[in-house]
Amino acid sequence: MTHRAHNLLQTTVVLLALLTPAWLLPAWVGLPWAVAVALLAGPMLWLTWHHAPWVPTPAEETAAIVEALQLGPTSTFVDLGAGDGRLLQRLHAASGARCVGVEAAPLVYLLGRLRLAWAGSPCRLVWGDLRRFDLSDADAVYLWGTAYGLDQAWVDRLRSLRPGARVVSYGTPLPGWDPTSVLDHGLRSLYIYEVESP
Repeated sequence: MTHRAHNLLQTTVVLLALLTPAWLLPAWVGLPWAVAVALLAGPMLWLTWHHAPWVPTPAEETAAIVEALQLGPTSTFVDLGAGDGRLLQRLHAASGARCVGVEAAPLVYLLGRLRLAWAGSPCRLVWGDLRRFDLSDADAVYLWGTAYGLDQAWVDRLRSLRPGARVVSYGTPLPGWDPTSVLDHGLRSLYIYEVESP
């Protein structure tokens, strides 16, 4: 099974799990629940096939990611593919940085907005196209991409960040860009890049 097919299967299992309440709740709740999940299934499956599945970054990796990104209270951090915002909360708590996340999957974005609002978090989560989000203020960028989702266009865009900005890719190296360093002591490798002056 290819990596892409494995990710598609994983997303399908998540969607089926989300459908479970439709069979357990009364019909007046279960039917709207099933319709909502069905409407959101298409975008999630499309994003999984073309980019990456929704897989939260493990909590035990937070300290290494903060260290790799070199975040501080004056930093602006952007998480491309922020999911439900849990990493934003962790990184803000650990560093005090201004944290902004971008998520393209509608269901995951809505879960993230609810999570951040419930926690009273100062972190911001935006719904939109990861490739078009304005990164001009970013001091550090994090992404968990896939070998089939990251291409040269991604690399070119990240290389256009301000000089000195750091990019951390979790588990997958960015094609054609040599990392400044690689941390291998976690569950997956952290590939660390620093943007140089043109």
